[in-house]
Amino acid sequence: MLLRRFLIHFESQNWAAIFVDFLIVVVGIFVGLQANQWNQERKERVLESQYVLSIKRDMQADIADLDRTIELARERAQSGRLLITSMNENHIDGDPTEFVWAVYNSLFLNYPSYTRTTVDELSSTGNLRIIRNESLKSSLAEYYAMVYRHEQFTPNWRNMQITLEHTFPAIMDFATREAGQLKYAGGPEWISKEFDFDQDDAEAILKSIVEHPFAKGQIENMVRIQDSHYMNLVGIRKQAIQIDRSL
Repeated sequence: MLLRRFLIHFESQNWAAIFVDFLIVVVGIFVGLQANQWNQERKERVLESQYVLSIKRDMQADIADLDRTIELARERAQSGRLLITSMNENHIDGDPTEFVWAVYNSLFLNYPSYTRTTVDELSSTGNLRIIRNESLKSSLAEYYAMVYRHEQFTPNWRNMQITLEHTFPAIMDFATREAGQLKYAGGPEWISKEFDFDQDDAEAILKSIVEHPFAKGQIENMVRIQDSHYMNLVGIRKQAIQIDRSL
């Protein structure tokens, strides 16, 4: 209809009417484009809110797992120091079962299970631009950079753990250890340390460690690693809490 009216006005050389028709077309196109843009922006704001909520959930999941892993690192560093004290004094004070547990416990490193689902999706889809909060994007970049730097040491620390396990096969494998009759039958009780060693068992294990040419140095190094692991995890947790509180 608009085209027919335009042709009529053109044939009659009604230039004012032609200008009005042209203006109507331009305004109509502009309004249509603007409406599409507003609709797109509305969708992006809804999507942004969903992403922000997902990031908050990811941070809270990471914080919970970091809390658990930090406590493990603290306990294992203490276990290592207990071993070093016993080696220096060549004697075991306290519960012999705790000493044997410290031998096993101090040699392991645990890493949190970081939740990267949201940030990976933002990166892979290009939707990171939807997040308007530049401070949040900067904090997220710093957080995952800290995680990445910390995880770079994983292979080295795993190799240290394997080396220690190979150093003390009779201690690490309770089924073949030389400290006497096996008193732990296996099963889920392991988690709650439901096994028992007497003083002679613990002293035999201590003797094998003291007499080993590399044991003390390796255990001391593992304690330093546990301390470093602990401090790195504390720093990552602090950053995660800052992000969580900002959302």
